[in-house]
Amino acid sequence: MSTMFTATAEASGPVWLDLAIPFGTVTVTVDPDLTNAVVAVRTAADEGPVAEAVCHSSYSEKLVSGRYCMTVQVAGARQTSPQEEATLLTEVRVPGSASSLRLETHLADLVVFGDLHVLDFSSRSGGLTASGARSLKATTSGGSVIVGRVSSHADVATSSGDIKIGACSPKELHIRTETGNVHVSAEKPTSPDR
Repeated sequence: MSTMFTATAEASGPVWLDLAIPFGTVTVTVDPDLTNAVVAVRTAADEGPVAEAVCHSSYSEKLVSGRYCMTVQVAGARQTSPQEEATLLTEVRVPGSASSLRLETHLADLVVFGDLHVLDFSSRSGGLTASGARSLKATTSGGSVIVGRVSSHADVATSSGDIKIGACSPKELHIRTETGNVHVSAEKPTSPDR
């Protein structure tokens, strides 16, 4: 048995997705063939605090400055163990590379397959692993930030987590860490006529 919450965007095309997920794992897949964004939150448990958190999830949609925004929030669970928290899985599918994502979390790890337009990650101790983004903002205390490529803006801060950006050619680059290691590979920008 399991408990699940699913939200599908009413509008088709790229979306700004705003997630508030307290813990677990969030997996995002950028799918160029997908029409409408889909968010599925689930746990293997059919009762208990994590199942209750999934059942009390909320979802809303609105148009802001011409941009379609979708918000999904999972309630914080009361008195959960790390083993229970690990059972919370959030699977997201968004259309095309013009979609953007913001995740606010305490403990969740975020994994992104495919490139996003904007990737904004804020966590206490979760880590971020992503293929790439045009613009990246990531803040975590104990997690690491590993991104394959960033092409416009990057602002990354960790307390003890490592920072690794594979191919970086941003207009602005801000990297801060207290005790983590930093590895950024600069990429020479290509001129428009090449």
